Amino acid sequence: MAASISLNLQEAVLETMDALLVVLDRQGRIVQFNRACEKTTGYSFVEVEGKAVWDVLLVPEERESVKAVFTELENKKYASRNENYWVSKTGQRHLIAWSNTMLLDTQNDVEYIIGTGIDITERRQSEIALQQQVRYEQLLSEIAAHIRQSLDLNEVLNTTVTEVQRVLDTDRVLIFRFEPNWNGKVLVESLGSQTWMSALGMQIHDPCFAKTYVEPYRKGRIFSIEDIHQAGLSPCLVELLDQFQVQANLVVPILQGDQLWGLLVAHHCSSPRQWQQQDINLLTRLATQLAIAIQQSELYQQLQTELTEREQVEVVLQEARKNLESKVTERTTELISVNQQLNLELIERREAEKALQVSQDRFAGILEIADDAIISIDAEQNITLFNQGAERTFGYAAIDILGQSLDLLLPFQSAQNHRQQVEKYSLSSQPSREMGERREVYGRRQDGSEFPAEASISKLELESETIYTVILRDISQRKQDQENLEQLSHQNELILNAIDEGLCGLNRQGQFTFVNAAAERYLGYAAANLIDQPIERLLPDTHVPDALASVYASMKTGTIETIQNATFCHKNQSCFPVEYLATPIQERGEIVGAVITFRDISDRQVMERLKDEFISIVSHELRTPLTSIHGSLQMMASGMLSTQPEKSQRLLKIAAESTNRLVRLINDILDVERIESGHVRMAFQIYNAAELMTQAANTMQGMADSMGISLSVTPLTVDLWADPDRILQTFTNLLSNAIKFSEAGSTVWLNAKRIEPQRAGDQSWVRFSVKDQGRGIPEDKIDLVFERFQQADSSDTRNYEGTGLGLAICRSVVQQHCGQIWVESQFGQGSTFYFTIPESSSASVSE
Repeated sequence: MAASISLNLQEAVLETMDALLVVLDRQGRIVQFNRACEKTTGYSFVEVEGKAVWDVLLVPEERESVKAVFTELENKKYASRNENYWVSKTGQRHLIAWSNTMLLDTQNDVEYIIGTGIDITERRQSEIALQQQVRYEQLLSEIAAHIRQSLDLNEVLNTTVTEVQRVLDTDRVLIFRFEPNWNGKVLVESLGSQTWMSALGMQIHDPCFAKTYVEPYRKGRIFSIEDIHQAGLSPCLVELLDQFQVQANLVVPILQGDQLWGLLVAHHCSSPRQWQQQDINLLTRLATQLAIAIQQSELYQQLQTELTEREQVEVVLQEARKNLESKVTERTTELISVNQQLNLELIERREAEKALQVSQDRFAGILEIADDAIISIDAEQNITLFNQGAERTFGYAAIDILGQSLDLLLPFQSAQNHRQQVEKYSLSSQPSREMGERREVYGRRQDGSEFPAEASISKLELESETIYTVILRDISQRKQDQENLEQLSHQNELILNAIDEGLCGLNRQGQFTFVNAAAERYLGYAAANLIDQPIERLLPDTHVPDALASVYASMKTGTIETIQNATFCHKNQSCFPVEYLATPIQERGEIVGAVITFRDISDRQVMERLKDEFISIVSHELRTPLTSIHGSLQMMASGMLSTQPEKSQRLLKIAAESTNRLVRLINDILDVERIESGHVRMAFQIYNAAELMTQAANTMQGMADSMGISLSVTPLTVDLWADPDRILQTFTNLLSNAIKFSEAGSTVWLNAKRIEPQRAGDQSWVRFSVKDQGRGIPEDKIDLVFERFQQADSSDTRNYEGTGLGLAICRSVVQQHCGQIWVESQFGQGSTFYFTIPESSSASVSE
């Protein structure tokens, strides 16, 4: 009944857990499939039960790699963690991060693999979208800066299509210019490959365009076509696109006011493509920047023409003056001619001024549609121009801010400094400072909030005034994106450094590419000293071929190689045992290196050796008295000694002594375990040290007399905060050992000394010592004597009938009193055991 309830409980937990859980047999068939799997894939367990996982759920390109895992099951090699795609019943792909566990049958062969997974599709898509958004913003910034720096329209257009083709990773990007009859010409083009036909310089005529597409484009319509053959386009347009091998296209109009100037076009030729909203936003914003560049170029050309005409007028005037001086006799006629000429010039000048006003109006229109804040100030730093971008950035309406001091837009603490900087800049010969030349500045919005920005400033000196123009961009979002990226990078670094296992990355040549903190700690090297170094640097000469073979096998076959018993070298030339995994690193289906995950197994080997020694000693200690008891009782039971009562009595005595020895051994083992586990609570009380020392000496006097040992005790009258029974046990264990290992006629001393605190308020202690004149302890055994079943000589157990646990019990008791215990010994000259116990005056108060 309990087993059924437990099984039902386990099934309920598996069915309600959010993680995906699938159980596969060694042929890859599905034998368990929880509710989270059904929800993700759309399949019920009944539909997939008994089917191979690669036949139902895996994408085609990953099936063979997953099958390869199952071919390695005989060697118990499998990926404990991996990522792959599952295809749902509706065809949707889900990226799953798996953690795998292997279950073995009674023959120690793989019977089942349990996979626990988490759907990370959205997280991966968010990461990719964020990276792509950053690239798009960088591209927009670069092109906007290029537009501001260059008046060469062809250069700007070429830069735009080249960078867009690279960022979108598409096959063709071009800019098309319309003619009045709606035919047109491809002005610039960038191709991703020479495979695709070039359209550069072509005159293109589309009979359907004027009738169907002009008005939508003029109204700002954007055409995003994933597949031209499935989008319901007009046959003439499909035929035109087929000529240029187009499968999918994205078209954004370039507008000059309400006039359609041209098109910014992206073509995908290798396959249909679903254009993302980010792609559309990028081309839309770029089209706006291109409109600014085009308007800027046209204004520049127009101003050049006007200047040329003006120079020509000045030449005519100069010639007229010369004619007046040389032809006095023709003064009247020339004056009439000059008047006529002047009238003509006045008309032309008015026309020029009118054209200049139109040009200024156009320029003002461009300023108004710019995303950046564009602000002009006079010499008094009062605002004279405030475009729509500035209104959006600062929250003020232009009508409210014009004529106000620039200080209104600056944080209070930096307004004075900024005013001084502008004044200093007014005295310099530098006409402008580009975006990014200055340090980061801060602006203040109408609501009082401050934001980081980057800005460029330029000055225009007229006859009677100097005008300063600032182009300012709010970079709050960009800084937040940078902080998010830095935080993500920092979290990844913390994760790698928090892992207790050493992690080292290798390239295809076996050189280190990264090293985590645990690896630095194990190997003694700083990461910088290992980067670009070969892995042979960590390997002993005798281990190099085998270790390299496993690492390069992982990079060649793409499998995870496990090495159970290897050796790495520390920076100080010492070597230590390790076990490690060599896991291949794949990038776009190609193996580019491997990750070495290793751990130091020195402590584990020591524990295994100690366990073996413990089992050997305990089995020996139990077997010896049991053999004596068994032999004695068997002889008595056989009746062979029925006529020899004295011998029977001696055998009974041997059995009793062996039984007592077993009882002592078991009691000592239980004593050590109970004290160290905290199951035995010390009965702390105030007790006089002299009484305990005297009582211990009286208890051991009989043993000392029987072995011809003199026992010298110097009691110290001082109150202890201790468990008297446990301290007495410690005294008797130490005295018993000292007496057993001393020669007849020698002396064993029991002394005590009060240790004064070094600082006022510190704990006061009493140090006890038990000194003998025995054979002493070898130097290599001093650190081991307090361990269980440890003897200075392996024959001591047989010769002195000890359990090997007395000193371990002493250490546990002293540690429970917050004291210390140690030994000083010279081999052949005797040993002195010390331990400390707190005085009652301070210990009892703290207790």
